Amino acid sequence: MSEGYVYALTNSAMPGLIKIGKTTRDPHDRAREISSGTGVPAPFEVHCAVFCPNCHAAEREAHRVLADLRLNDDREFFRCEMHETEHVEKLLGDIQREQVEGWLEAFIPDQIIVPETDFFDVALLADAAAAYDMHTYALKDALAYLTPEDMKGAVERYQAHVEARKAARESGEEMPPLRLVR
Repeated sequence: MSEGYVYALTNSAMPGLIKIGKTTRDPHDRAREISSGTGVPAPFEVHCAVFCPNCHAAEREAHRVLADLRLNDDREFFRCEMHETEHVEKLLGDIQREQVEGWLEAFIPDQIIVPETDFFDVALLADAAAAYDMHTYALKDALAYLTPEDMKGAVERYQAHVEARKAARESGEEMPPLRLVR
């Protein structure tokens, strides 16, 4: 596994095309390197770049998803108008998020990843405490008494969310965000 960047480069001399590649160095250095060739009429610009635990796998996945838009199987150029680049940004972000979540699950097993929509911050404790006519600190302490049965509904919602993310990823839909909670 090789950590690095998966980037999307644009070039004003190549409208309607985007180059999606990888580098273990700074993407801007890579863009300058590619631009230095005598056959390149204008410099490449870094449109977006994401840092991934495994840039090789991330690049392969991006190329696989965008295969229908690939200009030439031997090159990393894809048909993409400027108004469509947000889809490429989202794709790269989704691939990065999946890799990071997998990395967290593999290397930090005592952490729990939960849907961002199920996460509550301390400010929400005040509202819940008021609903039970309790002090915020007392409600926080009461959370320590949750049993596995009490958690069943939250676990089921989480599992459904994970399945929904998997289905969204496979169909190309927007994936609901997850948030790391200690």
